[in-house]
Amino acid sequence: MTIFRLFGLRRLSLCALLLAALTAPASAEPTSGPLPSEARTIAIGSYVFPRTVGDMSRISKTDYNSEGLGFSVRYRREDDTWADIYIYDGNRNLRSGSALAHARSELVSALEAINESVSKGSYESADVLDRSEAGAFGKAHLIVVRAGTRRDSYVFITVHKGNFVKIRLTSGDRRNADAIASRFLKEYSRVLGKT
Repeated sequence: MTIFRLFGLRRLSLCALLLAALTAPASAEPTSGPLPSEARTIAIGSYVFPRTVGDMSRISKTDYNSEGLGFSVRYRREDDTWADIYIYDGNRNLRSGSALAHARSELVSALEAINESVSKGSYESADVLDRSEAGAFGKAHLIVVRAGTRRDSYVFITVHKGNFVKIRLTSGDRRNADAIASRFLKEYSRVLGKT
């Protein structure tokens, strides 16, 4: 009888291992959900996300469920404009060294990832128009083409409280995109300055 119990436990253990193996990759997939629109501000960890930044409204949060990748919060306008604020550390010690040097390095990585997206077909093209710095942020302005639609896209990266804060703002409002991006960056920078 003991042999059968042992065999039964082994079978149960094997089933548990198989179940864990099958569900492990699913937990690494990003998970998204809406954020309450009525709350004036939402704190996630030590970061604050107001209901609106510039003329965009907070709509959702995505958890990347993988060490070092953190989370993002999406803001959107009623037109073809949205911004994602990513908070992550990339498994790096960002508390030592120059914050701006870390931001510059991460900007290069972000632009390489966008180029990789072009290679994989996610974008038809992505051309960098300008790279610069504004305060503690490394910045890039690109023109991206996806599904035949041309948009201005901006990447702003800084280091705050030991994490990268990366803003990726994309707009189909070609005439006002620079002003929209500048306002969003200025207002969220003010939020970071208060925390």
